[in-house]
Amino acid sequence: MTEPGGTWVFEAGADAPLSAVGGKGLNLLRMTRAGLPVPTFFVVGTDAYERFVAGLDLGLDRLAGLGPSDVEQVRVEAARVRDIIEGAALPDELRAAIVAAYRALGDTLKVAARSSATLEDLAEASFAGQQDTVLNLHDEETLLRAVQRCWGSLFTDRAVLYRRQHGFADEGAALAVVVQQMVEPAVSGILFTADPVSQHRGVCSIDASYGLGEALVSGKVNADLYRVEKDSGRVLETRVGDKALGIFALPAGGTEERPIPDADRARPCLSDAQLAGLVALARTVESHQGAPQDIEWAIDGAGTLHLLQTRAITSLFPLVEPVRAPGDTSVHAFVSIGHIQVMTEAMRPFGATFLQAGFPFGKETPSDDSAVIRTAGGRVFGDFTAALRTFPLSAIFPRILKIVDERVGLSLAAVKDRPAVTAGPGPRVDRHTVFARVLRPVFKGLWRAFWAKDPERVAAALSTTLQRVVDDGRARLDDAPDLSTRLLRVIEVVYGVMPQLLNGFPPVVICGGYAWNRLGKLAPQDVPLTEVQDIVRGLTGNVTTEMDLALADVADLAREVDGLVPALEQGHPPTVVEDVRADFAPKPGGGAFYAAWDAFVDRYGHRCPGEIDASSARWRDDPSSLVMSIVGMSKGDRKKGDHWAHHKAAGERAAALIDRMAKAAPFWRRGRIRRLARMARAYMALREHGKYYLLLFFDEAHRAAQQIAARAVQQGALAAGDDVWFLTFREVAALGRGELSDAQALVLRRRAAYARQRTLTVPRVVTSEGEVPVAAARTDVPDGALGGVAASAGEVVGIARVVRDPRKEVLHDGEILVAPFSDPGWTPLFVHAAGLVMEVGGLMTHGSVVAREYGIPAVVGVDDATTKIKTGQRIRVDGDSGLVTILDDDDDDADGAAA
Repeated sequence: MTEPGGTWVFEAGADAPLSAVGGKGLNLLRMTRAGLPVPTFFVVGTDAYERFVAGLDLGLDRLAGLGPSDVEQVRVEAARVRDIIEGAALPDELRAAIVAAYRALGDTLKVAARSSATLEDLAEASFAGQQDTVLNLHDEETLLRAVQRCWGSLFTDRAVLYRRQHGFADEGAALAVVVQQMVEPAVSGILFTADPVSQHRGVCSIDASYGLGEALVSGKVNADLYRVEKDSGRVLETRVGDKALGIFALPAGGTEERPIPDADRARPCLSDAQLAGLVALARTVESHQGAPQDIEWAIDGAGTLHLLQTRAITSLFPLVEPVRAPGDTSVHAFVSIGHIQVMTEAMRPFGATFLQAGFPFGKETPSDDSAVIRTAGGRVFGDFTAALRTFPLSAIFPRILKIVDERVGLSLAAVKDRPAVTAGPGPRVDRHTVFARVLRPVFKGLWRAFWAKDPERVAAALSTTLQRVVDDGRARLDDAPDLSTRLLRVIEVVYGVMPQLLNGFPPVVICGGYAWNRLGKLAPQDVPLTEVQDIVRGLTGNVTTEMDLALADVADLAREVDGLVPALEQGHPPTVVEDVRADFAPKPGGGAFYAAWDAFVDRYGHRCPGEIDASSARWRDDPSSLVMSIVGMSKGDRKKGDHWAHHKAAGERAAALIDRMAKAAPFWRRGRIRRLARMARAYMALREHGKYYLLLFFDEAHRAAQQIAARAVQQGALAAGDDVWFLTFREVAALGRGELSDAQALVLRRRAAYARQRTLTVPRVVTSEGEVPVAAARTDVPDGALGGVAASAGEVVGIARVVRDPRKEVLHDGEILVAPFSDPGWTPLFVHAAGLVMEVGGLMTHGSVVAREYGIPAVVGVDDATTKIKTGQRIRVDGDSGLVTILDDDDDDADGAAA
């Protein structure tokens, strides 16, 4: 029904846009046109809402300044707006249009009024349950009041806060109302066309109970649960709930709660035929909508199935699509590379596709993209299916990954023996290729490293070799005729460098880990395993430790320049060091500080937080996290050179422990213990070398892309230099050659996708069916404690500092660092941290290794640590048991110190 100022009412089956009928209305119109069993309805469009509120002074400017944390103020202001909307008189023309549409349905028909917001039931945010539904309306006046109530529910406090959390403005929200024939169901419920718990796309999950679905949605009833294979209809699980009550429509309007008879409560409320009908509906609706759906349904007393509404399930992680060879029907298993590298943030397209292009396995030529590396949801995954189908890799990989991240290994082990993964046609590893390209060089390196008379000399030689490899690779890049060729050539160089890294780097680290492990088994009874960790503390030659110590030197120099640290703290972190150079370089000590700073950036400027993402800003361009670390190190009671004293003391403790162990052993073992200790200390110090040198080529790609972007901005192809990271690696090369059209359109679309991807929770392991296998949780965690993996021995009680971004937050001296993850770009914080808690990681991930070297207690793999622990709380970190305890303010232990 079109009126002056817009279309106010849409009949079922009309073709209308989201902006006119809202998310719920749009989906129901689609389903009606598809011939699905939707009860008859009409939609009061958003034009009607806009016409209504145009004459009202809602004072939305008073809401505009409130954020998601201003809960109480939002509650007050939202209630004020609702009162205005629900109390205003409905214009006569709107009233007439709604009444006419209602009478067309049948003026004695009972209906439900369901809110349908333009920011509701979207693919990227559902807004489910944020606005009101009013049931069993029996006349015109109750319907009109219900429409105004629905309009007012656009400003419930929960709806306003949800918009704040997802970045939507109040002014951009509008609301339609679906007026739908009331179904009086015998049974109703919710149908997910993909399992919302396991995320398996081939499994439907159905909740069902007696009466209206509002009892289930509001949590008033423990419903039946059914899990059914979508394609075959095979019932995987039936869980009968107690269904103590139901909500039913009253003859005169409204609803009431009624108890359910015991006999009905004890039996499933769906028959096999009804279950089959729901699964068939799931397949049809999902096919029409093109994505997994959350469906509300009802079966009336005559046994007829009705589709009440459908929306996209927005909580699922996107499917990871494998590269399949002809005939491959297997389920593929993917591992999050972010968890292996302890960097789980979303990557922009350049960084993700650079990893895909640069990975040297799963490709036929050096310039190909790897079929092993896949991207989804802004994250990078490794396809481990071929390894899981090939012995002995199927046994080796889960064990190795368990050391890297315990739950990655356990989750992979949970799927590796499934017939769907291992049986039938599917990928396998060519053993001859693996032996020639990977195992043979590793075995040769292991032999040399293990039997070397002088492990320290082997370590020094490896460092020299790695530097020569980098120099040769850079020489190849310098021969490139243009920036695009240079960028693409990085991939070829990495392909050639990788065998040389495998030949030298993994063998010594494996030997070092073996030696350390053997020392734990050879330790005398009075040396606990936790003390054996001292052997690999205070190491010489670890490139990351050297970096951290060098930054601590810079911090010492900063403290000696009068006024510099406050200036760094108050300035703009990315630029403050240069902003104040003219003021502080001439001051006493200023020249020494800037000389040390420049030397540090010259050597380590290619690193940064999240450094495996080639699109991340390097310290050379954004030293914010360095500035924050310097400010943090410059506060508290630290004295100049404390970091070196601590490092030296750790080395001396290690030497004393080795001597003690050797003297306590039988004479025939003493030489072996000393040799194993030399191997452990010399080789474990090289753990970071491979990544350090490889990242130099990530930096080469980053710099080439930056230069291409600068030219593209000058030519008008990009609006800003930062836009380049929203193009793929190969698109950037094409941009440099002038072969990419509509680059800015790609950027805008991908920026929006990236904002959504950043909110996703990335699974450690996921299958090609979308299933996220769950590793068994620890069962020995006491009440009030958080369980994880004991990564570095010792116990500390102190103040927690939750740091999600080291570029924006300062860790103060002596605080306990609580972080989502940490890579080498985070480790300057470790110099002055009292302890470490991380959400991801394992025994051999970066943060754990560095924590052990620094001698700070650490627990990693603690789920949701950054939300369960708050900055300022006193916590106990027990690196021996892998437990973190949040202490009450009056806890006696709160006065403790590092143990």
